[in-house]
Amino acid sequence: HPDVAQSLNNLAAVLRALGDYDRARELFEKALAIRRKIYGEEHPDVAQSLNNLALVLRALGDYDRARQLHEQALAILRKTLPPGHPHIRRVEGNLKRLGKGT
Repeated sequence: HPDVAQSLNNLAAVLRALGDYDRARELFEKALAIRRKIYGEEHPDVAQSLNNLALVLRALGDYDRARQLHEQALAILRKTLPPGHPHIRRVEGNLKRLGKGT
């Protein structure tokens, strides 16, 4: 159910904020799997999960995989949202920060 995915996402965000990146990663991955099953590959909620998982991977030092996931999220958002949407700008910003190694 979409609410389960959102709840997992929210809990993972709290764990990420607390620095528990391994547990956050696990929950973000579960949320992503649920959202893909419900919505398919091209939905803004799937992009959100990809972006969130990328943030955790970046914190864990997996910069290449984080970049891949941010780029996937950005491609989905550019297909599904109007230009200049705040979600698009957020992921673009995450990619820029990743490029600076932070």
